[in-house]
Amino acid sequence: MNAYDKQYKALTLRLGFALLFWFVLLQGSMTVLSIADLALASVLPEKISNLFYWGFYNVFYFASFMLPVPIFMLMSKKIPTQPMFFDLRLPRHFLLSCVAGVGMITAVGQINSLLVAPFMGESNESTEMLLELIKPGNGYMVVLVFVMLVIVPPICEEFLFRGLVLGNLLPYGKGVAIVGSALMFAAMHQSYPQFLYTAMAGVLLGILYVKSRSIWPPTILHMLNNLVSFVQMVIMARVSDEMLANRIMIAMNLLVMFAGLVAFAILVLLSKRKEKVQEIAVSAFGTTPEKEHFEQPIKLSDGMAVKGFFSPSIAVFICLSIVMAVFSLIMEHVA
Repeated sequence: MNAYDKQYKALTLRLGFALLFWFVLLQGSMTVLSIADLALASVLPEKISNLFYWGFYNVFYFASFMLPVPIFMLMSKKIPTQPMFFDLRLPRHFLLSCVAGVGMITAVGQINSLLVAPFMGESNESTEMLLELIKPGNGYMVVLVFVMLVIVPPICEEFLFRGLVLGNLLPYGKGVAIVGSALMFAAMHQSYPQFLYTAMAGVLLGILYVKSRSIWPPTILHMLNNLVSFVQMVIMARVSDEMLANRIMIAMNLLVMFAGLVAFAILVLLSKRKEKVQEIAVSAFGTTPEKEHFEQPIKLSDGMAVKGFFSPSIAVFICLSIVMAVFSLIMEHVA
C-alpha cells in the first residue's frame, strides 16, 4: 500500500463519518419534530400544526445536510481538502442538457417502477400523505410542499454529495468520484424501490458537476427534475377523476422522455463542435478549477479504488441505510 492508498482510505473514512453524522442528525431532528408535533397537534388548529411541522421539517432537513460539511472540515483540519466549485459556470447548450437530463432520469424512473412493481404494495404511504396535504382547500400547503420538494433538497443534497463527497474524491479520478458519490446519494434516500433511479440520477448530476466545474448546473437540473414530480403530485391531488389524472401523468412522462431524447440527439450532433464552458458570472466564494485538476488523477494501487472506498464508516452508513429502507418497506406493507 503506497502513500496515496493510505490518503484515499483516510479520506473515505472521514467522508463516511460525515455521512454518519448526517444520518444521526436527520433521524434525531425528525424524531424531536414528530414528538413536538404530537404535543402541539392537540392544542393547535390543524392548519397551524401543519405549518409548524412542515416549516420546521424544511429547516431541519436543510441543516442536517449542511452541518456535516464543517464537521468534515474539522476532521480534516491538518489535511488539505478540495474546494467546492461555487462559481456560476453554465455550459453552452445548458438548457438542452437539462431537458436531456430530466428526460433520462424520468425514463430510468419508469424502468425502475416496472422492476419493483411486483414487490411493492398498491400505494406509498409518504406519497399518500403528501397528496392529502395538497388537496383543494390547502393552498398554503402547496407552497410548503413546493419548497420541501423543489427548493430545499436540490440545494442541500448537491452541497453535500456533489460539493463535498464528489469534490474530495475527484483527485482520485472522475469515475471514482462520480460513481462513489452516486452510490452514497442513492443510499441516502434509504429506499429500496428508488435505488436504481436515485443512483442513475446521481451519476448524471455528478457528470454535470464535473463537466461544468460548478455546483449550480446540477442543482438546477435537480430542481427541474423534482419540479416534474411536484407537478405530477399536484395533478394527482387536484384532478378528481383518477383515470383522467393517470392519463395526464402518462402523457406528461411521455412528453418529458420524448423531449429528452430529442435534446440528447441534438447534443450529440453539437458535440462534434468544440464548445467551451461559458462563464456567466463569478460568485464571491469557491474557486474556478483548472481542467488539469480533472485530467491528471492520483494513481492508486490496483483494486484500491473500490476496496479503499468501502471504509468501515462508509460500510456502517450503507448498512444503516439498508436497515432503514427495509424497515420502511415493512411498515408500508403492514400499514
